[in-house]
Amino acid sequence: MKRFFLPVVLSLFATGLAQADQISLSSTCDPSSPTLCAQPNNLIGGPVSLSVSLGADTLVFTSTAATQVIQGGITSYDSYFANGGGSVQLFSSSHQLLANGTFLPGATSTSDQGGVFASFDGDVNFSYLNDALLGLSPADTIGTGHVSYSFDGTFGPNGDTNFYALDILGDPPAPTPAPEPSTLLLLVAGLAVVLAARSFSQSR
Repeated sequence: MKRFFLPVVLSLFATGLAQADQISLSSTCDPSSPTLCAQPNNLIGGPVSLSVSLGADTLVFTSTAATQVIQGGITSYDSYFANGGGSVQLFSSSHQLLANGTFLPGATSTSDQGGVFASFDGDVNFSYLNDALLGLSPADTIGTGHVSYSFDGTFGPNGDTNFYALDILGDPPAPTPAPEPSTLLLLVAGLAVVLAARSFSQSR
């Protein structure tokens, strides 16, 4: 009985500590970079599209058209994408699909001071994740994430710096709920009764 009870208790505690896996990919590019910097198209009004290398992998995304564009100055615009949709894909260096998803409602883009500052941010729902190649746990075949791009024409000694980032959060199946404390107390009490009965029978 002892050999059975202890693994059960340990399993219950392990279940409560289980967490989903997360990975983050990012890169920067400025005039000193060996290749031309990738910049998104149509930041004002969309559809916003971009293809950029994040290390050995390549991020490719296209949003839908903006549902609202607000002009905040002569050359400053904020675009809002309330409908979601579009496509977000990540490919390996061998062109194998690593992740596939769509934007959730609420993405935004900015273009300020004629493009001296610019950005795009969008949350993503991933319907497919290649968990093995991404380094996620085997259960993380779907998930959520976030795509971000920003441009700062005044950053650093070289200026014109582009920042790219992709976060992926795996979403494994929900773990089996841990028993209530009262259930654990009953298990402990039951074990005590069994051990007491066994001890009494052996003494006889």
